[in-house]
Amino acid sequence: LVSGEKTKSKTMYKRETDVEPRMKISMYVNSVPKFANSSAFCTARRNAYFPLRKIFVDENLEADRREAEGYRATQMPECLIGKKDRLFFEKHVVGHEASFLRFWVDGAVRYYRDGQRMHIPTSLHEQMSRQFFDAESAVDEFVDERLKVQTGGKVSVKDLYNEFVRTFPDKVDVVTFDIIKFGTELKRRIEAKASAGWDVVKKRNGVCRGEKGMMWVNLAIKVSKQTQMGITFSDASS
Repeated sequence: LVSGEKTKSKTMYKRETDVEPRMKISMYVNSVPKFANSSAFCTARRNAYFPLRKIFVDENLEADRREAEGYRATQMPECLIGKKDRLFFEKHVVGHEASFLRFWVDGAVRYYRDGQRMHIPTSLHEQMSRQFFDAESAVDEFVDERLKVQTGGKVSVKDLYNEFVRTFPDKVDVVTFDIIKFGTELKRRIEAKASAGWDVVKKRNGVCRGEKGMMWVNLAIKVSKQTQMGITFSDASS
């Protein structure tokens, strides 16, 4: 994040939006630097930390193996666990220093020549948007904003997942966040709301809208004012 390069904010409690960062320096580091006065306001307000989600592990090291297993335990996709090449610098940088320097100098010249703006293709923006989409937070928002407790109601896991994808168009990567992972996160969020009257919402195996499968009972999807889907979700009488 440097100068006036546009980027998309992270989807948390509100929809994402384009912003123009005003950070003068961007550094990619293996560990967060330690400052003597890191908790002071004068330091904290001048720094922003963006954790990288991809890790690189050496399978020969026990510590790296534990880190990778910890990632897998949280259902992180395998594409975010890379193989660490300890000879990367020697194999890819040494002997090519002039090429790297030319790349940086040419980039700086073009940046100032083009009015200190960087133009990123729309396709890359869309790819980045899916890559940095926080699925767990999105499920929390989906449950809070789109679902409600309804005695006798029942909704299939399939219909819930399809509604989740519709709620966040072009954001959900159905390959890395499939219906199984969605179901796990949905269960976590519903159980967390048990004290708020959601303890009656239970997962069952049965028939919903004429199809057999897993479903949630005493639950309903709120009708969206923006998109009238024309779908009536079953109640206990169906």
